Amino acid sequence: MLFRSIVAETIAGRDDWDALVIAIGTNSFGGVDGATRQKETAAQYGDKYRAFLDIIRARWPVKPIVAMTPILARAEIIGGRNPNGEVPQDYRNAIERVVRERQSRDANITLVDGLKLVNSQLDMLVTDLVHPNDIGMRNLAEGAAAALRPMLRR
Repeated sequence: MLFRSIVAETIAGRDDWDALVIAIGTNSFGGVDGATRQKETAAQYGDKYRAFLDIIRARWPVKPIVAMTPILARAEIIGGRNPNGEVPQDYRNAIERVVRERQSRDANITLVDGLKLVNSQLDMLVTDLVHPNDIGMRNLAEGAAAALRPMLRR
């Protein structure tokens, strides 16, 4: 099946960026593909993440990319598994596998563990337990900046 992503294609089609921070995946924790509404396992999500990067790298093979794994999620706070029997860490692991494999041939991609930046309810909005508050956003920005600094010096 051919993977298409309007977001990846839009990023690839633009020339007005110098570095990219990708922080996606939280919405996939439910175990369902957002476009098709079909079951999607963490392994399938990993394949989709790989294809997302492939689209961007086909046009921009050396621009710096920071791949940030998802932060603490409501699913972890309330507990339980999705209908596929998986937990959010399974999706983080899928992203990490894809990025680590790509790093063997791509020196301009780095992995940032989102849980090291936002892993507390104190960093989350009380109302939805999904989106970071000001403290969490500062942590994400500082983590992305720290990862980008050495890449942009090259």
